[in-house]
Amino acid sequence: GRYDDYSDFGGTFTPSIGIVSNLTGSLAIRARWGEGFVAPDMDALYGPSAAWTGFVYDPVIDADYIVDMYGYSNPDVQPETSESLSVGFNWEYLDGHSIDVAYYDIDIKNVITWPQIQDLAWADAAGEPWDPDGIRVERGPGGFITEVHSYVTNANRFETDGFDVLLSSTFDTAAGVFNLQAFYSKQLSFMQNAFYKGSYQDLRNFSGKPDTRAQMGINWQLGDHSVSLIANYIGPHAADQEQDYVTGIHTRTEEEFDSQITANLSYGFDAGDWGRFRIGANNVTDEDPVLNPLWDGPATMSLYDYVGRVIFVEYRKTFDW
Repeated sequence: GRYDDYSDFGGTFTPSIGIVSNLTGSLAIRARWGEGFVAPDMDALYGPSAAWTGFVYDPVIDADYIVDMYGYSNPDVQPETSESLSVGFNWEYLDGHSIDVAYYDIDIKNVITWPQIQDLAWADAAGEPWDPDGIRVERGPGGFITEVHSYVTNANRFETDGFDVLLSSTFDTAAGVFNLQAFYSKQLSFMQNAFYKGSYQDLRNFSGKPDTRAQMGINWQLGDHSVSLIANYIGPHAADQEQDYVTGIHTRTEEEFDSQITANLSYGFDAGDWGRFRIGANNVTDEDPVLNPLWDGPATMSLYDYVGRVIFVEYRKTFDW
């Protein structure tokens, strides 16, 4: 476990426990459970207030119009809390050949959020009761929204689970040592609130959230020479998503980003006291970036590399002082 002492919140203890059991000389099982704690930053607690105007769709009266928005920090916001569980096993079924399987589940509650104007309009339409001195949507004559007040708060929840599989093999031959690894990751759920305290939805395979990834690596070494080839795979996922103006529920578009495979290749030479040299190329086949089929523009920038092939030369030398 871990104990943290914060001047704003006092002390908190986050327990964790892990167990590893070697059932045989080639089979081991493991399990881990733990809790987590993330304190709000200073901006969330004591940041400046802000005021602006913005467009909102009001599902109550089915109209778009401009409203006044007020945003505030919140010295009473509480930390996010989380609970995680992982179980797995590692089995060396043959000498130099193994499989590792792991399942994980992560649940984050009291997510720190600053609700936006449209999120609060959906929440109001869903019947969310408001604090007259806190987060609230105010309506005037004719039922129109006149003001929206938003504070940093603890409101939503995030939960995900999935499994990872790793296959490893080593072959020692007269032509050198070959190490092969294949990694596969599958996300089983990606649950989030659609809006402020709104419907809890599985957003797996929505835009920017592919549920499948994989990697394969081949490494060869003979004496001072080595070669490494690593291929990365990102599965297809929705090109865009829509949020129903009336209900706030997310839906995927039928168009998808294509899957992508890129490969990195390098050669290394260990020159002993003279250091280690390495030359190679990332995205060695110069694969084109994945484009959005809706407008032929870039896909999710955080997922894909748009640089193209990059050739590099590296030299490392360690000095003993």
